[in-house]
Amino acid sequence: MASESKRQSGVDRISELPDAVLCHIFSFLPTIYAMWTTVLSRRWNNLWTSLPNLSFDNKDFPTNHTMSPIQSFKHFMSAVEGALSLHCLSDIRKFCLSISVEHFSVEDLSRINSLIYSAIRHNVVEMNLSFWAEDYMKDPFILPQSLFMCTTLEDLKVFSDFNTCAPTTTGNLPSLKVLHVSVLWSDENAPESFFQNCPVLEDLTIAGSICFHDIDYINITAHALKRLRISLRCYHEYYDSWYTFFINAPNMEYFDLKEDAFSNYIFKNTKSLVKAKVHFLDEIQYQDEMGAFYDKDPGFANRATVLLAGISNVEYLSLDNQPHCLEVCYVPALDNLTKLKLVLHDCYHWELLTELLIRSPKLKYLVLEHIHTNVDNKYPEQSESRWNPPDFVPICLLSRLKTIKIRGFKGKRDEMEVAQYLLKNSDVLNEMAIYTGDLQCTKEEFIEEFGMFQRGSKACKVLFS
Repeated sequence: MASESKRQSGVDRISELPDAVLCHIFSFLPTIYAMWTTVLSRRWNNLWTSLPNLSFDNKDFPTNHTMSPIQSFKHFMSAVEGALSLHCLSDIRKFCLSISVEHFSVEDLSRINSLIYSAIRHNVVEMNLSFWAEDYMKDPFILPQSLFMCTTLEDLKVFSDFNTCAPTTTGNLPSLKVLHVSVLWSDENAPESFFQNCPVLEDLTIAGSICFHDIDYINITAHALKRLRISLRCYHEYYDSWYTFFINAPNMEYFDLKEDAFSNYIFKNTKSLVKAKVHFLDEIQYQDEMGAFYDKDPGFANRATVLLAGISNVEYLSLDNQPHCLEVCYVPALDNLTKLKLVLHDCYHWELLTELLIRSPKLKYLVLEHIHTNVDNKYPEQSESRWNPPDFVPICLLSRLKTIKIRGFKGKRDEMEVAQYLLKNSDVLNEMAIYTGDLQCTKEEFIEEFGMFQRGSKACKVLFS
């Protein structure tokens, strides 16, 4: 009854909460919204100035039909500047700034750098910066020198769809452990300029679009690095040269690569590498010295061979293989590999699976994923894929392989032949799980046919989903 009475009398229970709890609630809101709470209650007046995390996005800022987009943006910038000046804590744990506009003027970029400097003065630990421009930005945006001399910064993420650079002299980031940079890379901003003085860097992501003309060598030397992700796309529709990544990261445990213009990758030391994911793409046109275009890159297989050799000591390997990318690639010995995921687009190149099984004697866990893209019209010579079993049963099937998962299974002839071979020759297999897509027959007919396949392991369970 007492609680009912309080509800009827309009008691403000939220305002009775301790400041620490209210600040925790406000931390889930965009900071602009938290600032507005001052008009709702005297109890909340300026409570937001004690928030350890500040997040600003101009899309969250209210627009006024009487204001032009430029005026609205300037109003937003003034609000952020005011928020930083009024913040009563000496330290800011996390500062996020996301801005999406039609165009950045020189004055806009200067004000952004001033905001970054203000956050750094508050001993910021984590900083997320996102800048998006609808119009083409001719001149590069150079981030402030102070950002690359911040002794407290541990996590830095920079996202941009235009040329965003580190200063020529980058200084030192002694505490930085996580760095994620996704920008338009050009000759003015080689990737290593962002991390060349980061002695404790453990997690590095290099992403975005490549538009190099004079740069052909990228050096990634980071002795403390544990995780490296590279996700790059060619800025142009065609490509006429390749660059080289030299990677010296003796403590690296995880490597993730996705690139459409496949570069040269040279590893100096990968003894610590445990897990690698490689997405082979071949989606652009190639151009020779005479300006002529051709469909396939003749050097792709050589570069892929060098890459796979450099990561050959991994325990987990994921390969996403687009059509015709690895058809002649030599697979190195994978003596430590225990878990393999192979993504085959339209089930082409079963010979790659054969080679991987032969060269992975310790393989225990196999995932096959079929992605059907109706690519037959583009590559008619590959429309009839075939499974040719190896001349001898791979060692891993006879003594190690325990689990097989097949995703996107449609019941095509070659798919059935592969599944039948694996089921028959895997002597210690415990489970084969089939995840069906659009089957070419009814599921009942498929299960009935599958049930007739011989099993090499009496303990094997076949599961359908």
